[in-house]
Amino acid sequence: MSSSPAGTETLVERWHRGWIAADQLTSHYEDGYLVVDVKRPHRRAEWIATDEANATAVAHRVALKREPTWLSVPTHSPEAVCRAVENAGLVVARPDEAFMRCTLTGHPRPSVPTGYTVEVERTSVIQARILSSTGEEAASGLMAVVGEDAVAHRIWTEPEHRRRGLASVLMGALVHAAVAEGATTGLLFASAEGAHLYARLGWEKVSDLVVARNDRADVQPWVDLGTVARQACLDDTTGLGPDDVVEGEREMEGLFVTDEPGFHLALGEALLGPGRHFGRTLDELRVHLAARSGFTLKKWHQWYVASAAMPTYFERVFALLNEYGVLDSRLSALVAEHHPHFLLSRQVRRWYQAWCKTIGRKPRNPSHNMLPGRDGEVVVASSDSPNYHVSVNTEHADRLVYPTIDVDDVLTYARLRGRPAGPLEKFLRTDLTAPTEVPEGCTVSVTRGEVISVRITRDGELVGSGTIGVHGEDAAPHDISGQFEVVLGVLVDEARKAGARTGFVITAEPGRYQGWTQVSDVVILLKP
Repeated sequence: MSSSPAGTETLVERWHRGWIAADQLTSHYEDGYLVVDVKRPHRRAEWIATDEANATAVAHRVALKREPTWLSVPTHSPEAVCRAVENAGLVVARPDEAFMRCTLTGHPRPSVPTGYTVEVERTSVIQARILSSTGEEAASGLMAVVGEDAVAHRIWTEPEHRRRGLASVLMGALVHAAVAEGATTGLLFASAEGAHLYARLGWEKVSDLVVARNDRADVQPWVDLGTVARQACLDDTTGLGPDDVVEGEREMEGLFVTDEPGFHLALGEALLGPGRHFGRTLDELRVHLAARSGFTLKKWHQWYVASAAMPTYFERVFALLNEYGVLDSRLSALVAEHHPHFLLSRQVRRWYQAWCKTIGRKPRNPSHNMLPGRDGEVVVASSDSPNYHVSVNTEHADRLVYPTIDVDDVLTYARLRGRPAGPLEKFLRTDLTAPTEVPEGCTVSVTRGEVISVRITRDGELVGSGTIGVHGEDAAPHDISGQFEVVLGVLVDEARKAGARTGFVITAEPGRYQGWTQVSDVVILLKP
């Protein structure tokens, strides 16, 4: 392998100073090699090869470390570096990243798309967020200014807000603030996907970047075990003692949280250290949270692993941590946005707020799981714990509207409670687009207010009518009669003019909503 070109080593060290400032880390040199003290359970340290000629030597040192340790190698020979670090006993985690730089003067600053706002805050670093019109965080990122260098870090766009140019807007806002503080050069490590975005903004690739790790899991010896063996490990852990203090911001590694004992082992290590637990069950966890919840779980790395592996238990954990206010607000919002059950719940609540306009009901606080609809009707806005929701509402609701991704579970508990089910309905959504053409000779009358009403006539005869409720960026059509497609098209157009971007509906006739996408099934439970 050839040595890095002149200047690369200095740039890497300058980048690292920005990284440790952004993440509030420390670093040191060990036998002449640069080491960042990450101190995460599965990434205790990261070595940085500031000269790729030393990559093999550094890789051998990382392989001998007894703690989980990573290695980053900026290089112009990524394939050769990958072979070298693998021969040293490391695992290549990311072979195709890029080290990039940019002269910040004249950096593009795209305009903010309609419906979004940008917030920039200066603390120890520059923090930027892009919010949707409903106040939800759509994108976020950091930039640390060290001398004349600005290092971008944690640039992220939420999946449902992608392909709208938000990342470019975010970078423009961060760079603008950094230039105001005297920065002239931008530096960053980019994923393969991110490198394309930055290149369009004028960033140039200094070199490729290979990221590798050793194969240690000494901090969590249970990670390769099955559930039964993990439970045995959990049984052997030590609980909370009278002198233990759990406070401040904490981080939990979630890569191996694939079952219930794995969660309690990981949480115990995050709060108390290896071999400790903060409750072996949810009931024990609740007791400890009630007594000692003076900490914040700032990060739950790879939370989506637990979400996919054990969705029901994950939801209960999430609800419990939220109940005692220990989840960082941004982490809580992120999880609620993307966990499938929570995503469904959130969309049901959005539909409910708009739908209530059409039935003349003041919507209940949408944080509740059981939302009153028309007389005797209850909408369930939580798809977990069907036994609880069916049981609680059996005697009080004449009609239970239950959007769910687990139809069989809901029907099973309904049968146990003697609650008959009506025909299955569908919960649909769509992005509101261009209007439908109104047939020639028709006259459209629109009444706008809390709810938008539409009447379409031809030669004095009623062709069709309907209403649509709008709440923020969400709309819910209701009570459509006559020429369905024409009326729906006009309603959607009027809602779009009123600022709505997304339509939701619960219907027994999904085929009439051409182009709408199914979110979930909807079980209708009738009075016993």
